[in-house]
Amino acid sequence: MKRTPFYKLSPALLLLTAAISTAGCSSSTGVTLNGDRRGPVTRFYQDLWQDPVTGPRLHLARMDKSGRLVILANDLDIPAQIAEAEPLAYSANASGAVWVGTRFPYEKAIKLIGWSRNYYTGLRYVALSDYVNRSTSRFDQDLFIGGSTEKAVMKLNLRAWQDSDWRALSRAASQEDFHSIIRATYPAAPGQ
Repeated sequence: MKRTPFYKLSPALLLLTAAISTAGCSSSTGVTLNGDRRGPVTRFYQDLWQDPVTGPRLHLARMDKSGRLVILANDLDIPAQIAEAEPLAYSANASGAVWVGTRFPYEKAIKLIGWSRNYYTGLRYVALSDYVNRSTSRFDQDLFIGGSTEKAVMKLNLRAWQDSDWRALSRAASQEDFHSIIRATYPAAPGQ
């Protein structure tokens, strides 16, 4: 495949390329990247643990239109990172979850989740970081789009969201209201 020289790329494509490269992503689908032999998903999550949290961040499952959300997130002053390509192609059914950090600003989360539903058409499950990762507060300022559907269904027992749930979330008036709307969709504890 012949590569187009960078000086012939459109300004929008240059901006996208710069955004993706500063997010630490690569178009490589191989197992080795710059001598790093970890798999792409393992590398992505291990790098998250090593990065110091300095504010809200957006993490996206890689798919053909994820770069568009990087640009939209930059408009909100939210740094975004796209996971490296997996050996298997992106699947909307396998990546249908949204994990929201409990300290991620609700106004920006509402906008980003709304926009992401246009690109990640399989989003059906939402949970807060304290429900997904109870043992750590490491991800309290992060928003993950395209999380594991298997984890949402099999491990967290989340129910699929209906249009009414998404509408209610878009009308949240405060951080507490935003959290209560999400928590209202959690499964009932045994005996309740």
